Amino acid sequence: LLDKSGEIERLVSATASGGEPDYEVVSTEYNRYLTGFAHSLKSASRGDDLGARAHAAESGLHLVRALFALEGKTAPYLDQLSTRLDELDEAQSWRAGFLRGALLRLFYAPDPPFQQMLDRRMSKLMDSRGIRHEWRPDLEVLRLAKYEEM
Repeated sequence: LLDKSGEIERLVSATASGGEPDYEVVSTEYNRYLTGFAHSLKSASRGDDLGARAHAAESGLHLVRALFALEGKTAPYLDQLSTRLDELDEAQSWRAGFLRGALLRLFYAPDPPFQQMLDRRMSKLMDSRGIRHEWRPDLEVLRLAKYEEM
């Protein structure tokens, strides 16, 4: 492909570097993440391991979309997630590999204490960027509840 005008290079650079956060997408996906988080904890408290895992996995997918949108990027297709996730580490001040490991655990072994820790980290990030959730106060009850490790 020959780019005589340089237009293709500018488009590719803009896509790779991201743009302004899409606050509507961030807010929507963050609230969907919180819905999955809440349902996962509620399922776990009832002893429904399959429901807890399914809700946690779904919440993780919404979280990925929210985190990429926070950087003005579209979330990659799932089969490209492994190669693109590291783009968020520096921009969002994560320790290298933290998000990759956190998502693997969220998809594989989403025990409630881990999910609460992850939610605290996500809440802190979203607050620092001016993103507020649209949840009722009962979210705080779930965030503070004591769960035994599963």
